[in-house]
Amino acid sequence: AVISGVDPRHDDAPFVNQIFTGPNGGAGGPHTDGWLTLSDLGSGGSLLLDSIEIDALKQPIIIHERRLAPDTEGAGRHRGAPGMHVEYGPLECSIEAIYANDGAINAMEGARGGHPGARSSQQLRKADGSLVEIDTCGPVNVRPGERLVAQTSGGGGYGLPVDRAVGEVVDDVNEGWISRDRAQRVSGVVLSA
Repeated sequence: AVISGVDPRHDDAPFVNQIFTGPNGGAGGPHTDGWLTLSDLGSGGSLLLDSIEIDALKQPIIIHERRLAPDTEGAGRHRGAPGMHVEYGPLECSIEAIYANDGAINAMEGARGGHPGARSSQQLRKADGSLVEIDTCGPVNVRPGERLVAQTSGGGGYGLPVDRAVGEVVDDVNEGWISRDRAQRVSGVVLSA
């Protein structure tokens, strides 16, 4: 998002900056799994993921959570990369965030039997903890105690999920990218305790 406002830490000096807190997952291909930080085909992975510490130093924001979102990948012989869950908000002020996130309407499709990745979503977490759906793109005012919540889209898979090597499915579960239930349901791999 492009965020702007006035920074109470610096005598209400105005600030504006574009931050990259969570990209979309890349699609699986004929020879490899999807790239985690592809973002979109236009940038082709050239955009770097921001340091949350640097973002908090430069702007009056707190990034409360940034993690891979399990079970959002497009399953396949080569799986798409999972999406990310990102949640941030202002520090003792309000901010305006102008954001966009591909994949909210149409999921990133799979190829040759691969499954689509999960769609993206955008929400505003109110001060009482409740979540409110917000537009796919556009400006939103985020007040003190509120957070912008983004779920980025997962990349589509390539090839049939049942053709994925068992060891790779086990690695995906051990890394927390997919759940045991998803491994069994989608790839046919049953893991014991």
